[in-house]
Amino acid sequence: DLRPLSEVPAAATWEVMWAAFYAACLVLSALILLAVWWGHRDGILGAFTLRQFVYAYYGAAYLGLPNLWLAGHLPVPALDLMFSIAVVALLPLSTRFDVRLLSSFQPNAALLTGFKVVGYSGWVVMGVLLLGETRWAMQANVLLLMVAVVLGAVTSWTCRSEYSSDGVVSVRAVRFYYLFVLSSILIGVLPLVGLGQFSEWSSVGLLTHSLITSVWMTVILVVRAGRQARRAEAFAKDLALSEQRVDLEQRRRQEQSKFLHMLVHELKTPLSVVALALGTQGRREENRELASRA
Repeated sequence: DLRPLSEVPAAATWEVMWAAFYAACLVLSALILLAVWWGHRDGILGAFTLRQFVYAYYGAAYLGLPNLWLAGHLPVPALDLMFSIAVVALLPLSTRFDVRLLSSFQPNAALLTGFKVVGYSGWVVMGVLLLGETRWAMQANVLLLMVAVVLGAVTSWTCRSEYSSDGVVSVRAVRFYYLFVLSSILIGVLPLVGLGQFSEWSSVGLLTHSLITSVWMTVILVVRAGRQARRAEAFAKDLALSEQRVDLEQRRRQEQSKFLHMLVHELKTPLSVVALALGTQGRREENRELASRA
């Protein structure tokens, strides 16, 4: 039954407000990324956008919205399975994005390969989940997530380039991102594997980490897309100027060629007259010699 808001415990009100804020931020972030990706169609941006939509569904499921909307259409076990699939899918989707992002900074090749192996292992865990081993799959997913986070932080510090391959994103921003992910995910996950005590932060650690890191990386990628757009615009202007210069140079050479052709044509007639006159004079001298002999 419904109760007045004043009778609702403050903790419950705070949890509902936090969950609503969390889900709204994730949905807004995913929509912004989709709009930016639609204009740029960048691989790194696309991988993170796909990851954000899965996170957005995870936030909606945390609020219980799928159960509210689909309760009359799907059984509860099916809804639970959808939620579990979204949780497990975050690992391979996140590592796919991480590999694409870190590859642009020339990281250690062995660590990057390890990152890829963790991502592929996530799909193996997905298969185990679909076979009905939900508990084992969730535990394996948490452990692989911790390995991926540690690999991301370590790999970011092995990057040899100060900027991404397109010269837009600084490696310092990426390192800060992975260090924050590492600190927050460890605090939130360690109690789940028996390496710490549960706390209020532990219960929302994963949500807090996903929210802050999602917003932070969204800002980085949106700024990156804007800089790429400005660079592309400047390149297009330089290309247009270069094409104009090439066109002017071609016209100048064509005009020079026409001028030389006309000059040769104009000089050809006087030279022919001179040659004819010289030839006639030579024949006259020959005729005089023949006449004198006769």
